[in-house]
Amino acid sequence: MGTAPDRTTKYPYTAGAVQYGLGILQLGDWVGHNGSIFGYSDMVDYLPSARASVVVMVNAANAEATPSMELWCDIVRLLHPDSLPAW
Repeated sequence: MGTAPDRTTKYPYTAGAVQYGLGILQLGDWVGHNGSIFGYSDMVDYLPSARASVVVMVNAANAEATPSMELWCDIVRLLHPDSLPAW
């Protein structure tokens, strides 16, 4: 698995670092799914080059909170610091 340019669309203003399509998010070198609904927030992603997965699921206080993404990024920066795009 990896980049799927024919199946994803680049988010504006991210220089191609973030892409989304078919329910799959590509964030830097990571491929997976994120979601927040009905008080839950999750990030479930796979790093093909390292054959590693990082999953974060939390209860959110409201539908607008997405605490899992911030926590997920903190974990990934510790484990695989070069795998995320530099903003």
